[in-house]
Amino acid sequence: MKSRLFLAVLVGLLVLLAPTAALADINPGTGKTNVFMQNLGTADAQVNVTFYRQDTGDPDWTYTLPDPIPSKGAAYLLYTQFGVGDNWAGAAELAATEPLAAIVNMFWDGTTGTAAAAATYNGVDAPATEVYLSGLAKSATRQTRVSVQNTENTAATVALNFFNRDGTATGTLNDTIPAKAEKTYILDTISQANFTATGGNGSLYITSNTKIAAMASIHAPEWAAAYSGASTGDTTIWVPGVFRRAVGSTWQLYSAITVQNLGTSAANITVNLIGVPGKASTSWTDTIPAKASYGINTRSVGQMDPTKWATAMNALGTNWQGSAKITCTNGQQLTGAGFYFLPASVPDNLGYNAARASDATNNAISMPAVYRKLVGTNQIFSTTLVQNLDNTDGTLNVKFFSAAGTPAGNPAGYNVNLPAGSSIRLNLLSGLELPQQALTDLGNNFTGAMYIESATGHSIIAITNIVYSSLSRASGYSGFPVQ
Repeated sequence: MKSRLFLAVLVGLLVLLAPTAALADINPGTGKTNVFMQNLGTADAQVNVTFYRQDTGDPDWTYTLPDPIPSKGAAYLLYTQFGVGDNWAGAAELAATEPLAAIVNMFWDGTTGTAAAAATYNGVDAPATEVYLSGLAKSATRQTRVSVQNTENTAATVALNFFNRDGTATGTLNDTIPAKAEKTYILDTISQANFTATGGNGSLYITSNTKIAAMASIHAPEWAAAYSGASTGDTTIWVPGVFRRAVGSTWQLYSAITVQNLGTSAANITVNLIGVPGKASTSWTDTIPAKASYGINTRSVGQMDPTKWATAMNALGTNWQGSAKITCTNGQQLTGAGFYFLPASVPDNLGYNAARASDATNNAISMPAVYRKLVGTNQIFSTTLVQNLDNTDGTLNVKFFSAAGTPAGNPAGYNVNLPAGSSIRLNLLSGLELPQQALTDLGNNFTGAMYIESATGHSIIAITNIVYSSLSRASGYSGFPVQ
């Protein structure tokens, strides 16, 4: 097999919660997951799927997609198609004969006091013995669940090392995960995850004797978000799709970013918030202790220096959109995640992984799931934000593929201008920088994949936001670079 990806999955599972006050207020309810795939190779991809039970690692379901996925084509598995029953949780492994991208869409039905919500995260194609999660929350209004998957055939001895935002180690949880199994840790039940000294926010560094994959989902009474753990970092990371928009005292859109220092000494960082054309840019410097995380919120100061935060936000104003670039100037590796809040449109929010500078590609980016479904009561649309890392103008060629794997719209794709050092929006509701002809060609009932080619060889990264408008839910994920 040329490609393997690892995922954590739920099928109609209601996780029972300990009877604490915080948990009683945050119970996301029954969870379900759907898996979307895109073939990044040049030949048809045969895909085999294996589901491993959460507690034992037993292979409960093995399935071969009946039809190979054509080159650049898409396919999906809905939770209703999984060969396991309700109340099942565990890990999935996708094995393909061609390079594969995959994401997991997660949905929670909500309970009394907690709204229905959605989240999406990237499948992990390179498990490792060290994994980092940059943003964890534990308070009366925030709950985090961390899923750790053992991808090997021998038991994993893992150590979950928790840190405050200020870099103070708050404790280590040691555990064993059977071969191929997965464990989910609800931080409200873990005393070592004590972030009270830094406003209920912290980070995690996981070590293992076998290769593992990990993801985190963060839950609030009105929303949820998720992102994948990172095993490596970079001295520069990017977060496309950052917003600060309010009308009077009513917030329309705003963002939060977490940046984690993977190194063993303090990281000196420079933060650049880069506006789209016509919008301001601003920058400042700061320091992140070893293994700690750093928060940037465009609505509230959080744990940032108040003077630096106020200066930066005053420069941006309250009608701003752009990207964040965070650079470590003394060689420490960074990772991170972005979160995007949409209180004026849907109560849910969305999360996605920050892109390392080494993730940038001058070839193409895969988005395994994009939507333009505007018919009936289940309306869904997506927006993909593409960042040009170069200081010259470029051109993108954007292609679409149906869930059946065939080209959708114009097989030749659609050309889109890419301004120097800036980002553009490929919005499947109203177009924005995407040509209106693409929307016409796709129609109003499209689910499939997007393939973004850098026609002029410019270095690009991208994320996709998904808004389930009629369901008041949202989710996001980062694109898969095709080198």
